Formats: sequence, structure tokens, C-alpha cells
Amino acid sequence: MSEDTDVIETETGRAKGKEDPAPTALVWLARFLSLGALLSIVSYLIFLIATDNRPAQFDIKSDFAALREQGGRYVLPVSIINDSTEAVTAVVVDAVLKTSGEPEEMSLTLPLLGEGETARVEIVFDSRPTPDTLDVDVSSYQSP
Repeated sequence: MSEDTDVIETETGRAKGKEDPAPTALVWLARFLSLGALLSIVSYLIFLIATDNRPAQFDIKSDFAALREQGGRYVLPVSIINDSTEAVTAVVVDAVLKTSGEPEEMSLTLPLLGEGETARVEIVFDSRPTPDTLDVDVSSYQSP
């Protein structure tokens, strides 16, 4: 250390007796943005933990009271309800009507079914469906 300076260095290399300059506006902005990002991530994680995530499950209701005959065929309204907390795409619904001969099979695809959403469709059969002879089920879906 030279003798003609008034600054004395400490063991850490910092000047003793001089104060660090005050943080600039840019430093404060960086601090606030970092804190905001950190709080956002923590809040999002708490939200994910606190919310109820249910996998895709469906409730299918056939409205036999609204069954009607049209042009010699039977039209049955069916409601498909997405009971999960996530939207699903490409929902394939299969309906099988067991008859005395060969069973009647029908398949339809719903492009999108949001969480808690209900899709109402009509299924057409040649024979009269009853709750005992009809089986409607979701055979596949995709999670977006």
C-alpha cells in the first residue's frame, strides 16, 4: 500500500472508511423484478398444491324418457359429462345395443370436452333401446 493515500484496505480487499454507493434505479428494478418472479413461482406452486386435480372421468346419462321414433329408427338423447378438472380432446364414445341378433354398434368422436362440460348428442338405432340392452361408454380420449 502506498503511503500517500488515505484509504486503508482491509483483509477482504474493500476500502475501509469509504461507503458503498447507493443502489441505482436499475439495481432496484432488478431486485423488484426478481422478487416478483420468485413470489409468482411460489404462489403458482401453492395454487397447484391447493387445487383439486381429478383425472378424466365421465358420467354418461341416456334420456330414455325422450326416446323417439323417427323414420322407422329410434333416436336417443345422451349426455356425456366431463367430471374431471381438465379438458380432454378426441373423446370417443361407443354405444352398443344388444339385440336378439347381432348387436348394433355406433361410435362418435367429440373434438373437445372442457372441465365440467356436458355434451348432448343423439344416437340412432334400428331397434328400440332399453336401459338393459344399451351400453354407452367412453372408450378413449386425449389430454391436451
